[in-house]
Amino acid sequence: MFRVLPSHPHRRNEEIFSSWILRIASGNGVSVRDLCDSIDETRNIQRLDLMWPNDPLVSSLAVATSMRAELVGQALPASLQGLYGKGINECWPYNRALPWHLRTGSPSPNVGGQYCIDCLRESRCYQLRWRISVYGCCLLHKNFLRECCPHCDEPIRDASQFFNWRVPDPDREIELCGYCGGSLVRCEPSEFVTNDALELAQIYDSLVRNPNCLGYFSVLYKLLQFMCGVSNLAKLMRSEILADSRQLILRCKDADMICFEVLDAKSRLTMLTTVLHLFKDWPVHFVDAVRSHSIRNWWISGPNLPRWYLNAVELASTKRWNLMSCARQEFLSAATLEGWASVGQFADRQD
Repeated sequence: MFRVLPSHPHRRNEEIFSSWILRIASGNGVSVRDLCDSIDETRNIQRLDLMWPNDPLVSSLAVATSMRAELVGQALPASLQGLYGKGINECWPYNRALPWHLRTGSPSPNVGGQYCIDCLRESRCYQLRWRISVYGCCLLHKNFLRECCPHCDEPIRDASQFFNWRVPDPDREIELCGYCGGSLVRCEPSEFVTNDALELAQIYDSLVRNPNCLGYFSVLYKLLQFMCGVSNLAKLMRSEILADSRQLILRCKDADMICFEVLDAKSRLTMLTTVLHLFKDWPVHFVDAVRSHSIRNWWISGPNLPRWYLNAVELASTKRWNLMSCARQEFLSAATLEGWASVGQFADRQD
């Protein structure tokens, strides 16, 4: 069995795995690559944050740091079981985008990360929430997350940029831009969020770790991906829902409007708020959305799926949708009663 490392700093509040293992490696005078090679088989170290909590490296690091494996696993995005479920035992496939995950490397479509200026200055680590697209604001400081360097306007890179060499002072290095070297924390403060947006973010934060909410977030992700798509129906729905002053802004100039993750923090919060109310007011539009694409893309397997969603997909697959008045009325009632506008009630039921 691997010996305990001489230095094993504890994980800081909300710290993501890549940031934590960088500090562990630094405390022991090695690079993250060398640390992983010494306690586990060789792997793609740039994808450590995409491990699942039952990955062998998690167990090995738990032994090396004298911590319980479940505590180590809590630093991974996959520990948010409301978003990703549980029971997966392998790294997420390289050629598949992890839902809700902001890819932070330099090549497109890795359009960069996000961070809170105050949190980075105070905690000196990267947080797990900053990699998840559900979060567009800081729950503590109540401001929008920043997505680019305040000096060179390049996207934010994560701790993996330091993995190939020993970093003597990671607390200092992570406060610097990976492109120009400018300070990420010495800049103008970010804009404050509205109370409604903050309340919504707090509700989602209460749900993301609850495995009973997997069905809810699976449906929500499907709706958001459609609404951010390039179909004529999606464009029409966006134009009718969004006011001129709240049009969507992309996080990268070279990115295409193809998925929720390419939107900037403010636009993501706008879209989340919009989708909450969309199907309470326009339940028929969802059936039209399903019918405009391959219906197979809308089928979701999992627990606790909203009844109105299953009804809608079933009705959309029926050619005589307009003539099925009884079934249509049942769907309209279910969509109104169980629509996304009742997310607060849903949170109460799943606690």
